Amino acid sequence: MKINAKRIIVPIVILILGILIGRFSSPEGNQQGGHGHDHESSAMESAVEKQSTWTCSMHPQIKLPKQGKCPICFMDLIPQDTSGGSDEGERALKMSKAALALAEIETRVLERKEAEVKIDMVGKMAIDTTRISDIALLADAEIRRLYVNYAGIPVKKGEHLAELYSPSVYSAAQDLLVALQSQSADQELISSAKTKLKLLGVPNNYITSIEKTQNVSETYILTSPIDGYVENLVGYQGMWIKKGQMLCRVVDMGSLWAHLDAYESDLAWVRYGQSVSIRAEAMPGKKFEGTISYIPPRLDDRSRTVKVRVNVENPKGILKPGMFVSAILAARVTGSGHVTSPELRGKWISPMHPEIIKDGPGACDVCGMDLVKAEELGFSYDATAELPLLLPDSSVLITGRRAVVYIRKPGEKPVFEGREVELGPKAGDHYVVLGGLKEGERVVVKGNFKIDSALQLQAKPSMMSMEGGESLTQQLTKEKHTMIDNADLKASLEDFLGYYLSIREKLAKDDFSEITELAGDLKGELEYIDYASLKPEELKLWIRIQKLLTTSMEHLEHNKNIESFREEFKKVSTAVVMMVEKVGHPLKSLNLMFCSMANAEWLQTDDSVANPYYGASMLRCGEVKKTLSTTPEKH
Repeated sequence: MKINAKRIIVPIVILILGILIGRFSSPEGNQQGGHGHDHESSAMESAVEKQSTWTCSMHPQIKLPKQGKCPICFMDLIPQDTSGGSDEGERALKMSKAALALAEIETRVLERKEAEVKIDMVGKMAIDTTRISDIALLADAEIRRLYVNYAGIPVKKGEHLAELYSPSVYSAAQDLLVALQSQSADQELISSAKTKLKLLGVPNNYITSIEKTQNVSETYILTSPIDGYVENLVGYQGMWIKKGQMLCRVVDMGSLWAHLDAYESDLAWVRYGQSVSIRAEAMPGKKFEGTISYIPPRLDDRSRTVKVRVNVENPKGILKPGMFVSAILAARVTGSGHVTSPELRGKWISPMHPEIIKDGPGACDVCGMDLVKAEELGFSYDATAELPLLLPDSSVLITGRRAVVYIRKPGEKPVFEGREVELGPKAGDHYVVLGGLKEGERVVVKGNFKIDSALQLQAKPSMMSMEGGESLTQQLTKEKHTMIDNADLKASLEDFLGYYLSIREKLAKDDFSEITELAGDLKGELEYIDYASLKPEELKLWIRIQKLLTTSMEHLEHNKNIESFREEFKKVSTAVVMMVEKVGHPLKSLNLMFCSMANAEWLQTDDSVANPYYGASMLRCGEVKKTLSTTPEKH
């Protein structure tokens, strides 16, 4: 085959000219001769050297401080992408603005607001049995005239019910008249005659009439002792009624009872003395107010409810016994999740009649029992307590016993982080937050499942990968024979333990200054612990220990006061103790301390007890549980 020399020579000449032009047109090329490529290579190597974290493309949970092989799959590690911020964390997801728009993620700022837990109940109206008077005769008598001759007739206190003739009453009245008209007017005899008439059920006005007129009427008038309606009428005019037989019953309906079904799950928010809003089906649009007067001590096994009794004022008689009603109890909740009622703060209430409320101690006007403080009835008052932190229910992903929320971290670039939160009661379409979040944080209210799915794809902890049942601490405690004996790992713990011990010392001295900064340093130091030389099985154990440490410190630096910080520090101490027992430590001495009052442990380098959970109030409360070995402890 004939070769065309021109087709070969021309490209070679062009290539040589291009190289020469590029070399001599570059200032760096002129200055450094043929070393321009070496400079670029050196810059790249310098950038690589500055890279502090290396990860595996197949196992992104692996984060090592230097280049090498993945201890799981033995692939070459690559520099971790730190664009967008290096503080993302293992539960965080970084998104571009375009991806954020496509995912249709919406967020909302957490706020503190008044919260009410609304409980719906249904029931029936009933007669208040404390407002019933049975009209029974204490002596045989004939009904000469019946004023209330049909059931349901309304009567007022003191109004006539019936005119009666009783031989026993007439005889006793004659005895009183004789005693009054006797010359000696023996007061003892007069008093005895009056007492006999009263025991026969005679009203006082009949006795007074005898004294004034010096005359005995053959009949006497029986009157109503209360306002109300006549019921159970058994007599009629001309009838003889025997001693002890009831003539009728008078019922006061100015106040009724509502028997409402409260479900077992709602009883935590039901308190004696609470106000209840009631509506009757027969009167739509009208609302009545009542007060809880009784909460039964027993639950109905079948319906899983209790019949809560509510006192309802009914001055106009609009409500009728037997009416079906619905009710709403709005229980106000504090930031700690307890029931409160500000209008009852500092008040004293009758334990039998909740309508009796006074500003100080005393006796009930109805039954005479001693009043009790509202706090003793289950209401919580804390003048320093903040309003509850409310979380939209659409933000929460429930998995077994855990609740997970995603927040958007501060900054221009969209970074979302998963949080395990402690939820209180549900108030409408919000939950009361008891722990895990703070005011002002921005939570995801729409698109949280998309974020969770993306984390799963990146092999990061997500809602679905979080453990249920036993805690990680319980799991590691049970694994008594698992440990890591690695000199490099142990040596790199020195600074981490140093920050921990500094925090403990400040807490023991009641010194809260700069403690949150130390907490941040402690959290950051965890990333510099060297576990590159661990064997695969050791690495799996360390990853679990690291997760335990990270979780325990998640909210440590966000505490606003020393008491809440101490509570979080208990979790941190539990995790650090677990780490030392599984790995050992590089310090000259380290003691495990325990306080039964706080039911918590901590670490110290000396054996002089300095309790971080009580400070000066109980500084020496505790004991040396044991001295921890520098090598992992074998059980």
